[in-house]
Amino acid sequence: GAFASAGTGWTAGDKEYGIGAPANVPCAISVAAHYARQKDNTTGQFSGSGTIANFTSWGPVIGNPDKPDVSAPGGDVMAALSSYTSSTEHTPSNTLNFNGRTYGFCRLSGTSMSSPFVAGVVALMLEANPYLTPDQVKSILKETAFLDEFTEATSPVRYGAGKVDAYQAVMRALNYTGVERHSVSDSRCRV
Repeated sequence: GAFASAGTGWTAGDKEYGIGAPANVPCAISVAAHYARQKDNTTGQFSGSGTIANFTSWGPVIGNPDKPDVSAPGGDVMAALSSYTSSTEHTPSNTLNFNGRTYGFCRLSGTSMSSPFVAGVVALMLEANPYLTPDQVKSILKETAFLDEFTEATSPVRYGAGKVDAYQAVMRALNYTGVERHSVSDSRCRV
């Protein structure tokens, strides 16, 4: 929804242009969050909504209409908890015992879930082709992202180029010609 006004004489803001630093810089890969949708291979039925998460910020960014770049699962994601934590903030919904230690898992939501998803995809891409440039990585993610009945094709300010397709991104990375870099200097990334 819209941002509330601070009181008399103030004007409420709209929901657009909500992406902040560091995701708003041109070289960053900004990742929106959506709720995952899974297909049960036995029944053929889908679970999960596939819709954009209500907590994810709206784009675009002033001077850069292409933000966010992509969207990834970030709503209600089953995530591992540190087995060394003493925090009671999250109650595990599942546990796994391995080598005498209990590991907990709970459902978490946020771009703190969708961004690591994309970082993992990027790691796989770089494993497939370690010579990709940062710009190539970003281009591949956007080129291979897909649109479905839930993405708002006319409104990239929510999903960016679409939902990340890990398999297609890695396959495309294999077919790209990268460059071997000896030094890193990209003035666009200085904040």
